[in-house]
Amino acid sequence: MSVLTSVLTFACAMQAATAPPAPPATGATPASTPATPPAPDAPAALQRMAVPPPLVPAPGARSGSPNAAGRMPQPYSPGARQFLVQPGQVWSHLLEDVAPGDEIVFAPGFHLAQKVTGLRGTKERPIVLRGRDAFPGAVGCADTGWHLERCGNLIIENMSFLNPGDAGILVDGGGPAGQAPGDLWRADIVIRNCTFTGTRGKGEQDAVRVRACVDVTLDALRMDGWDDSAVELEDARRVIVRGLMAAPAQGLRNAHGVRVRGRSAEVLVTGAAFNAGTGTAIAVGSPGRDAWPVERTRVERCLFDGVGTAVAMANVRELAFARSTVNEPTAAVWSIDPDAGIVADVSIDRLLVSWSPGALRAFSPHPDRVPPTAFTLGDNLFHSAELPDAWSVLGAPYGVVRGTSTVDEAPMLDPATLRPRNPVAARFGAFAGLPAGSPTPSAPAPKPSAGTP
Repeated sequence: MSVLTSVLTFACAMQAATAPPAPPATGATPASTPATPPAPDAPAALQRMAVPPPLVPAPGARSGSPNAAGRMPQPYSPGARQFLVQPGQVWSHLLEDVAPGDEIVFAPGFHLAQKVTGLRGTKERPIVLRGRDAFPGAVGCADTGWHLERCGNLIIENMSFLNPGDAGILVDGGGPAGQAPGDLWRADIVIRNCTFTGTRGKGEQDAVRVRACVDVTLDALRMDGWDDSAVELEDARRVIVRGLMAAPAQGLRNAHGVRVRGRSAEVLVTGAAFNAGTGTAIAVGSPGRDAWPVERTRVERCLFDGVGTAVAMANVRELAFARSTVNEPTAAVWSIDPDAGIVADVSIDRLLVSWSPGALRAFSPHPDRVPPTAFTLGDNLFHSAELPDAWSVLGAPYGVVRGTSTVDEAPMLDPATLRPRNPVAARFGAFAGLPAGSPTPSAPAPKPSAGTP
């Protein structure tokens, strides 16, 4: 996992560059008064309190931006031009004029869906698409909000995508499914601080979908509405999902949080929070005895609160599930698909898992043909008042135990953050290694360059 580690370190180590004040906006003319996206259907008092990510206290489109309403933000690249798009305005003609470093800025209100083909910045001067004010622009999505086909070196930030029929954002490298790694499109795209809202009840509705490309970072996104996957990765490599907040609408159930399929590899999911209403928080691998295995995946410092299954596997090789907190799962902590073909080199370490008696259906269900040597269990804390007697019903954690399984320490989780109050339990889970009583850390924003090392 050294490649993923270096990519994450690079992405989180740099702050956005300071730039001079923006030049006068060009390209678009004022339109009608900005509209206001609707409030959630249910009253705030009836909304279930969602647990935020452990490393990003305010995911989603920024509501507290210091930029005054009506003023253009400072551009990230010195000398960049900024093109202002008003609500309801067609903006496809701007794509012919945009150069590396330039920005397309969206005023508050409802904006049109758009397919963008071949838009490319550079590693040093990415093209930026972003909302202008503290209240973000909102893209109404009859089908797909923004379809980015074979685009490269882009940054998308501070936007809202409403009720997509297919996907809020589709990052599409083009070409057939199952491409060889060397044939995948190099995207170098960063999507950060965006919000996705609205569940249609369609089986294929995703918030963000990435297919057939390399080098994509999804940072501090908030998903309030989807049906199939909040994030779906298909034939995607070197992808970072950081600070995701998956919080399904009250009373609705969504199939997956993050779903990794096809010939994907080198995927890092870190500092994410998956809340109740999510069936399978992270699904890795496509089912089927002949399916390609997803390789080199890491899940770390994530929170799972009231989900069905935290991590489900089908055809995986080299998966690490570490330093994460799983609270009140209902179906399983981790599971292996009955039709899985390859499951190998899976490590489970420093998990903190807690559930109420009778709430969990099975601990780690698996087909008998998958050998226990495929799983290595390090030091973990598994706690429930029904243990140890319930192991005979739930099935003991599946794998070869190399560490110590602690079962007699109640973690005493803070319901708002899932941080354990028990100092012994503090050595496990998403907050492991952080000083007791310290505030939730806030990692710096990625550098305003869509490139990766």
